[in-house]
Amino acid sequence: MRKLELIAKRIEEEKLRNEKMPIIVEGSRDIGALREMGFEGIILKVNNGQSLEKFSSEISSKYSEVILLFDWDSRGVYLTKRIFSLLSSMGTKCHIELWNFLRKYPIGSVEELPSYLKILEAQAP
Repeated sequence: MRKLELIAKRIEEEKLRNEKMPIIVEGSRDIGALREMGFEGIILKVNNGQSLEKFSSEISSKYSEVILLFDWDSRGVYLTKRIFSLLSSMGTKCHIELWNFLRKYPIGSVEELPSYLKILEAQAP
């Protein structure tokens, strides 16, 4: 399977998951990028002025499962590990499969995803 097909298939799977559980991202531009790609479920941003502990507490009181999708830079790696740890300790299951899948591609941030997919589409035979 070609790279574009692999990524597109995985994204479609996550869109279905997002119908049942929220995706947590870093900021507003990440939300915009996911909406551009057709994600219609709840998308929450962690950068909302609260401490990570307070944010995680509020999330765990509302959701039993979430998808974490932060950037792949040092801040995103930190947030993935920290939020995963906090939410898990509060009983919320965190899915990071998409984050792990996409980190092997030359994408630095969630907001770059739509552009990256367009580049792959243009290169497709």
